[in-house]
Amino acid sequence: MIIINQKSNYPLYFTVPIFIIIASIFYDSLVKGNYFAYGISTIDTAIHEWWHMLFILLWNQFITVAWWTFLQLLVPVLILFSFVKQKDYFWVSVVFAWLGINLFSISQYIWDAIVWRLPLLQFFWDWYNYIHDWSYMLNETGLIYKTELISTIVFIIAIIFFILFFVYSLILMVNRYLDR
Repeated sequence: MIIINQKSNYPLYFTVPIFIIIASIFYDSLVKGNYFAYGISTIDTAIHEWWHMLFILLWNQFITVAWWTFLQLLVPVLILFSFVKQKDYFWVSVVFAWLGINLFSISQYIWDAIVWRLPLLQFFWDWYNYIHDWSYMLNETGLIYKTELISTIVFIIAIIFFILFFVYSLILMVNRYLDR
C-alpha cells in the first residue's frame, strides 16, 4: 500500500528535474495535444506492436486486437507493482505519469478511429490487410459512433493519472525536503 507520509528515496536534485520534465510532457499533451512526441510514447508503441507480433495467431481477431492495448497498459502496471514492492515510491509516482502518457496516446488513437489520420505501422504479413485497432474494435462492438465519448473518457483517466503523479510526487519531495 502506498503510504502518504513516505518520502522520496532520492535527493531533490534528482527528483525535481524529473518532475519538471514530466510536467512539461503533461503540458504539451494537455494544452498542445502533442501525445506522441516523446520517447515514452515510442516505448508504448513498441510494446503495443510487439504484442501484435507475438499474439497475432493465438485468438480470434477481436480478442487479439483488444489484448494488444490491454498489454500495452499492463507493462507499466506490472512495473508499478514492482516499485511498490520495493517501496520505491518516487518511481511509483513516475509510473503514474507513464500510465497517463500511455492513456493520452490511446485516447488519441481512439479519436482517430473514424478519420484514420495517424500513421499506422504495418508489418510484412499485414501488407494488404492492415487494420486500425480501435476502428476495428469500435465497429465490431457497434460503438464507432461513440468514438468521441470513449476517447474523452480515456483522456480524463489519463489526466487523473497525471494528477496522481503530481500530488504524490510533490508529497514525497516535500517530505524529503522537510526531513533534511
